[in-house]
This record gives sequence, structure tokens and C-alpha cells, in this order.
Amino acid sequence: LGEHLRRCGRLKEAVDVFERAMRAAPGSLGASLALGSARAALGDQAGAEDAYRKALAIEPKNSAALIGLGNLASARGE
Repeated sequence: LGEHLRRCGRLKEAVDVFERAMRAAPGSLGASLALGSARAALGDQAGAEDAYRKALAIEPKNSAALIGLGNLASARGE
């Protein structure tokens, strides 16, 4: 549901779905990555960074989380 909402541009609703998924399954790598992506698309860089860091806590070398953090740093000019 969250991915469908995200693809349809209903980002705030998608974030709500992904946040519920994270509360239900805090160790979910997929939910962490999806939440990071949706928050980044909304312009919530701090929230996106938090979600990507949670993904890295689950899987420290996850390339999607590392790329997400890199994209956020690049957007900040770092």
C-alpha cells in the first residue's frame, strides 16, 4: 500500500503507512528504506536521514541506504 501511494504521489499518506510498518516491525529493512525514500521526496531531509540510518543499523552495508544518505548529503552541498 505504501509503495502504491508513493508511486501515485501521495507521499504524506505513504509516509504514514511506512511509519506504521516501522512501529509494527522495527527491524524491517524494507520499511526503513521506503520511509527514507518517501521522506526525502517530501523534502524531509532529517526524517529521511533518520530512516536511512535505521536501515544501516539493520544492515550496515546496505547500498540503498548508503546511496540515500549520499544523495541527501549532495543535496545539502556536502
